[in-house]
Amino acid sequence: MKRWLVHILIVPLVASFLLSCGGGSSKSSDGKTIVRLHLLLISTKQVEHFQWIESTYEAQNPDVDVLFEQFPGSSLKDYEIKLKLGLASKKAPDVVGVGHALAEELARLGFLSPAPDNIVDRVAESSTNEMVRTAPVFNGIHYGIVSDATPTALFYNRSMFAESGLDPDRPPQTMTELIDFA
Repeated sequence: MKRWLVHILIVPLVASFLLSCGGGSSKSSDGKTIVRLHLLLISTKQVEHFQWIESTYEAQNPDVDVLFEQFPGSSLKDYEIKLKLGLASKKAPDVVGVGHALAEELARLGFLSPAPDNIVDRVAESSTNEMVRTAPVFNGIHYGIVSDATPTALFYNRSMFAESGLDPDRPPQTMTELIDFA
């Protein structure tokens, strides 16, 4: 059984993804399928939200036991290292929440399972825009679902751009350009 909780995780979780790591099913002592959900959460509101998701999903799926595992601490780098070690040793959680860059790296390393067709279909039907539809797709393979996205805006002083020899009608288009312009 591919273990995917994402169909109930459409209620929000700065573009982060919920990705299936695959793996074999494990059973609890009462015969329920155990699904481990691992996230780096900072605020107590996020914890409360995922506890609600856990209890709601289990009520709707009495044969499943969701184990919500919060990473202790607030270091993104520590979370990334622990996740990579868990994936490499085949001891990773079943579903993880990560940002775009890490999701792409995990997919490239072969650590992620492709999303099931029903998730791919739901993303195609329900996404609010093209970025949300295509963000979890790497090398043509759909790996997850965007749980939230944060729009970013660049505000700049046109006069200072011109004084610096930059074209105020052509702001930076990428992070690399932004660094170069700075």
